[in-house]
Amino acid sequence: MSHLRERYDCHKGIFQDGSSFFALSDIAGCMLRDPKLGRAFIVIDALDECEASQDQLLNFIAQNISVSRSVKWIVSSRNVLTIIDRLGQAGPEAQLHFDLADNPSEVFQAVNAYIDDRIAKIQDLRTSPELKKHVRDVMREKAA
Repeated sequence: MSHLRERYDCHKGIFQDGSSFFALSDIAGCMLRDPKLGRAFIVIDALDECEASQDQLLNFIAQNISVSRSVKWIVSSRNVLTIIDRLGQAGPEAQLHFDLADNPSEVFQAVNAYIDDRIAKIQDLRTSPELKKHVRDVMREKAA
């Protein structure tokens, strides 16, 4: 928090303009290099769906993925050649490739469990089994 607070206190509008990505990436880089940083996990999901600043985010990941041994990165993305190539430049020790296409039944089960969990929490569907089944079927179809 000290890194974030320090920057914000100096520049109250730091996240108000078009340079907020640069401000956040600079702060995050300082956090990653802080010797007081303990074990940390950085999770970036659906990197392939990032449209606005994907190149900048890829550069940030590639530059910082090996900065600290106490930081573990988990990055998910569809197999997009530009993403694979860019992250491949971070070095072989920084890569773990797990292709979900190799495990379709596990992915299918996990997606279905997630959908069932989310549907169970929707109040309006609890009183209509037909609607609940319809919503579940549509969500599973869209997830396939």
